[in-house]
Amino acid sequence: MATKVADAPNRARKSTREAIPDTPNPIDIAMVAAVSGRPIPDVARRLLEEEARLIHAQCTELRLR
Repeated sequence: MATKVADAPNRARKSTREAIPDTPNPIDIAMVAAVSGRPIPDVARRLLEEEARLIHAQCTELRLR
């Protein structure tokens, strides 16, 4: 029983570590927020939407070339 209690804080720390990517890349951070199962913060949602628009524009430009 003591093992389960002792493991609980480790699991909590592990899940927190998994929620925070080891990168300063804002896209990676926004993607982690998106797949977390919780509501996505507005700033993360806007960043991902803008990135999708940028990718679409790049693909359109490449097709035109």
